[in-house]
Amino acid sequence: AVVVTDEFSRWLLLSASFAAYGVATIQQVAFWYFSVRRCQSKNQENQAQDFTILVLTEALLATHYGVIYLLAVFGCISWQYEQLAYTYSDIFAKLFHSI
Repeated sequence: AVVVTDEFSRWLLLSASFAAYGVATIQQVAFWYFSVRRCQSKNQENQAQDFTILVLTEALLATHYGVIYLLAVFGCISWQYEQLAYTYSDIFAKLFHSI
């Protein structure tokens, strides 16, 4: 949306991006809910707790990327800082997923 000059198209792209984020988050939460219930019925509490932490972190990480994106769209940060923020966010995400 940053490279689009038409205002309507920019807001359409922003809305579509965040609608897709909302759908993905709802899917993750639904999958988490049913997986935790299945683990609880099989007395696998540790597995359910690990899965809960992973899903919450994924949602927070996606929100963090969205904040960076919005800051860039509204001109609050430069494109250099935006790329730096994405780079360090990617490093953190990869490190967290490897643990």
